[in-house]
Amino acid sequence: MKNLLTILILMISLSAHAFNSDDADKSGDALRTALPLAALYTTILHNDKEGAVQFSESFLANVAATYALKETVKKDRPDDSGDDAFPSGHASVTFQSATFLQMRYGSAYGIPAYLAAGYTAWTRLAADKHDETDIIAGAIIGAASAYFLTTPQVSVMPYIDKKSAGVSISFKLP
Repeated sequence: MKNLLTILILMISLSAHAFNSDDADKSGDALRTALPLAALYTTILHNDKEGAVQFSESFLANVAATYALKETVKKDRPDDSGDDAFPSGHASVTFQSATFLQMRYGSAYGIPAYLAAGYTAWTRLAADKHDETDIIAGAIIGAASAYFLTTPQVSVMPYIDKKSAGVSISFKLP
């Protein structure tokens, strides 16, 4: 839990001034970098070499897919600052990181990371850099890249048979 606190303090300190759209934009930019670094740092804290490889693979797949679509679609940004709005790179990177943390280490890491990813996506709307479609597409691409390339260390499986029902929780020790 101490490690989670360190990660949260890092994310919050990088986004502490998000009270107007300019500050929101800056904090979204900071979280775009901080959340993947926090995910990678978490693999180091857990001495999880397999997780570090999986994070890196899903991160690279996500970035490749996101930027290939940006170059292919050429959608104008709402603020007319360019034609690379679709999909949102900020949303894809932060939702990839959050999904990795959720799948690999469970809700204690995943929930705060998803909150940070959702906030980052909101900053892109507040800064008028993206519309909802761009954000949703980025989030789906990011989450999918982590989902398909990450092996969970924690799994929760409900079960029901003729005489009983329950939940099986398993986890992989580092």
